[in-house]
Amino acid sequence: MFVPIGFFGAAGAQVVTDSLEQWIDPLVSSTADQSGNGRNVTLNGGLSTSGGVYILNGGSKYIDAGWQQTLSTTWTWCGWLKINAAGMTTLPNSIISNYQTSTTPFFFLGVEGTNYTNPSGIFLNGRTTGGNEMPKRFVETGDMQGDGWHYWAVAYNGATGAYYGWKDGVLTVSGTDGAETGNYTSTQNIIFYGGHSSRYFSDAEGGPVQLYSKILSNDEVLQNFDANKSRFGL
Repeated sequence: MFVPIGFFGAAGAQVVTDSLEQWIDPLVSSTADQSGNGRNVTLNGGLSTSGGVYILNGGSKYIDAGWQQTLSTTWTWCGWLKINAAGMTTLPNSIISNYQTSTTPFFFLGVEGTNYTNPSGIFLNGRTTGGNEMPKRFVETGDMQGDGWHYWAVAYNGATGAYYGWKDGVLTVSGTDGAETGNYTSTQNIIFYGGHSSRYFSDAEGGPVQLYSKILSNDEVLQNFDANKSRFGL
């Protein structure tokens, strides 16, 4: 896999490239896929970058990943996010999802709200082709607003129902529920930092996003975090 010059962070670390399907970093390019697979993205709603990050400030600003990842086997989604003072709109926002409009199935790495007004947690959720709804699995709870940059990652095994969630390279939730096995592959493209009609951040910033076709180990997620933590003041 191609690793761009200048993408190195603390101690020369680099992100894991094994089974890397898509890798977007606004510091390198706002739209060009850095994984070597040519899956370039489309910016929507006038989304722009500043200082090497995406500026998520209302409207319909989000990123269309341009493809539909097979979510019936094993995979990991990872992304950097900072929620600022004004936070988010009145509905749960996604960091990464394949839920642009109402659909079954879908999968969702999202930001929850207290009565949907203030960010209060990061969770994973989904619905299979068979209609099985995954209960919200919280990677982190507590006020996300004004909390600075964090690296979020979730992984899922469609065959066994095993799920995992990490904050800043540390595993915070895991388990297995056989009732939740199945295909989460939507007919809609994967999207970053928005979606499901009106769910967009009103005051946030987005950083690099990686999608994998395997479940990363704890060490691999920590490696990804270490690769950029100094860049984001951690």
